[in-house]
Amino acid sequence: MGLPKLCVSILLVITLAGCSSKIAYNNLDYLVRWYLSQYIELNEEQSAQVDIILDKALAWHRTNELPQYLAQLRELRAQIIEQSMTQEQIAAHQERAFAHWVRVRKYLASDVSTIAMSLDTDQMSTLFVKLTKDREEEQTDFAKRQSKQLDRAERIIESFAERMGYVTDAQADLVRAMAPKLMPTYQLWQDYQMFTQQKARRILIRKDFMPDAKDELYQLLLQPEALRSEEYNSAREHNRQLYLGLFSAIVPTLEAKQINQLVDEIDEYIELFEDLQQG
Repeated sequence: MGLPKLCVSILLVITLAGCSSKIAYNNLDYLVRWYLSQYIELNEEQSAQVDIILDKALAWHRTNELPQYLAQLRELRAQIIEQSMTQEQIAAHQERAFAHWVRVRKYLASDVSTIAMSLDTDQMSTLFVKLTKDREEEQTDFAKRQSKQLDRAERIIESFAERMGYVTDAQADLVRAMAPKLMPTYQLWQDYQMFTQQKARRILIRKDFMPDAKDELYQLLLQPEALRSEEYNSAREHNRQLYLGLFSAIVPTLEAKQINQLVDEIDEYIELFEDLQQG
């Protein structure tokens, strides 16, 4: 996990954490402090700043973000029931989902930059050593999973079955026809994570004698995607178009039981977000 995502992913992750989400969401300050403690030991002043930031961010998220999640889920629910989703509509949902994430990191970027500027040498060293270790462990785990897992088409089919209850033979055939066309992106993603961490590290190392360091980190937090290679961007877009085509092909083939399963799952999230809005 790169520094920008480490710093700003918590709210969305906690929001989608499952049956204990309300408890997690309402205890976000404690959970984030625990999460950050795995990477860095904040001093008293930094801890107080984090508490203020989190209290403010949670109130903002509840008021401004949860209603947008609910609006999208309700729209998605109606389209699934009507089986009316076009490829363009699916792409629009994908873009809206990414926009949710972008708003969160934009909201937090300035505050995170301020805290980062206060890190001392020992804190920075510990942070980046642990980030590097995480990345290396992830690579090892990925290699192990690859040796044991089903092939890519079967993994996608399994994932669809978890969401829809089951997959018909015709739907499985659509997946098996698409999967071989997907481009590998894991190593490109790992390289992107490494470049992001290296960029953040360079900024923080020179923060005490470079007046623009905070602005540089702020921009990195706002737009980490700028560090993606052209090859990675191209592969991501290639795969995105394949998935969009697959989803739009599967929607008209959904059976009543599959639709009910998807709607039930969406309803669970709608109920959760409505509950979270109440505090």
